[in-house]
Amino acid sequence: MTSPSPPPATCTADDVDFKVFKYILSLTSPVFKDMVTLGAPMLNQPPDLQSLPIVHMSENSDMLDMLLRLIYPGATQASFARGTFEDAVLLLLAIEKYDMILPITDRAKELVMDQFLEKHAVSIYAIACENKWKDLVQWAARETLKIRI
Repeated sequence: MTSPSPPPATCTADDVDFKVFKYILSLTSPVFKDMVTLGAPMLNQPPDLQSLPIVHMSENSDMLDMLLRLIYPGATQASFARGTFEDAVLLLLAIEKYDMILPITDRAKELVMDQFLEKHAVSIYAIACENKWKDLVQWAARETLKIRI
């Protein structure tokens, strides 16, 4: 049995590196799979830190940390404890951007609903409609019925 390939260094827009295993990334998103495949080191390079492939991300380190907590086994559960509604929206858009697998997408939507649906139902409804997230559209629509006009 061979050991897993060395982890790529994932670099964020604010120059924070995350060391993650290519295999885990590739299982969670076809976009990540392509990114780590295209960024793979040459076969005859030693697996030291200098030769690890770097996958440049446009998301900042806080957003990438939350995204990795959703996909990485054994990680502390992601939450928006210190985040804002805008952070939650950015997370949902990152999930969509990277075409994450359904269980991760569903967990991200649950996090947003648990923490922001009551106060931001109309905004969530609009974002869900724009992205064709039928389940989130339905939940947000139901919540908007509770709004007193």
